[in-house]
Amino acid sequence: MSRHAMRVAAAALLLTLLLAPRALAAYRVDVDDDDLCPAQDLDASVVNVLLIGTDTRQDVANAARSDTMMICSIDEEGRLRLSSLARDMWVTIPGMSGHHKLNAAHSYGGPNLLMKTINQLFHMNLTRYLSVNFYGLSELVDWIGGVSVPLTAAEVRVINQRSREVYGSTAPPPLASGAQTATLNGAQALAYARIRYLDSDFGRTARQRRLLGSALEKVRGFSLAEQAQLFVKALSCVSTNLTSLELLRLGRAVMQGETPPEELSLPADFSYDSGGGVSKVLFDANETARLLHEFIYAEP
Repeated sequence: MSRHAMRVAAAALLLTLLLAPRALAAYRVDVDDDDLCPAQDLDASVVNVLLIGTDTRQDVANAARSDTMMICSIDEEGRLRLSSLARDMWVTIPGMSGHHKLNAAHSYGGPNLLMKTINQLFHMNLTRYLSVNFYGLSELVDWIGGVSVPLTAAEVRVINQRSREVYGSTAPPPLASGAQTATLNGAQALAYARIRYLDSDFGRTARQRRLLGSALEKVRGFSLAEQAQLFVKALSCVSTNLTSLELLRLGRAVMQGETPPEELSLPADFSYDSGGGVSKVLFDANETARLLHEFIYAEP
C-alpha cells in the first residue's frame, strides 16, 4: 500500500470513528469494558471479533436483540473463519436469573453483555465487536454495487415478497422466478439474509455467511482508494469498539487474504424445545466450546 493510500485510509478511519453511531440505550445489566471475562490462555495471534446484526431499523445500533451473531477469527496470514451462533440457544446470561435465548443478552446489556455471555459459555476471549442494523446492511450492499449469490426458486419468491412488504412502491424490480445466481441490491440482500421459515435459523445463518463471503470476494477486487472509501462508509453505518489502528490492521489483513472464509455453524448437535411457547435450541455447551476452539485454533 502506498504512503498516500495509507494516509488517506488512516485519516478516513480516524475521522469516521469519531462519527460512528454510539449506543443510546439504557440497559438492565451494565457490563464494564474490564468485566468481559475473556479467557487468558488462547492464542493471541488469532484475533476474534464478534459480528452483530441487530433486528431493527432504528438508527440506534445497539438497542435490540442480536438477530445475527458471528465470531470472526483472523490469523496472522489473513485467513478468515466465521463461526455462526444460533440465536435461540438456551443459555444463562450473567446478571439475569433463569435461562434465556442467547440473542436476549444483547437487549439486556448490549454488546458487552453478549460478549461476556459468549466468553463464559465457550471459554472465549471476545473484547471487540462490530454491530450493524438493517439500515446499515442495506446501505453497505448498495454501496459496493450489490452482492451475487446462488438462489433457489423458493428464496427468489421470498425475496420478492419481502422486498414489496418492506419497501412498498419503492421496492426494487422483482427477480425473475426460478433458481438462479443473481446480484442482489441492498433491499434484496436484506430480505435474503432474514429468510428463516423456508428451513430454520441454521439455514438463515448459512445464507448470512454466504452473503458475507460473496461481499468479501467482491471488495477484495476493489482498488486501494475504493477500499478506503468503503471503510469510511462502513464506519458511518456501524457501531464498534475497535480502534482506528485495529480496524486498519485487521482490514488490511483481510483484504490481502486470498482464500474465502471458512465457515462453522453452532451448535452442531442440538434439540428443539417449545415449552412455555418459547422456541429453544438445547445443546451441550462444553462440546460446542470444543468444536469452536478446534475450528478457530485447529486444536486436536
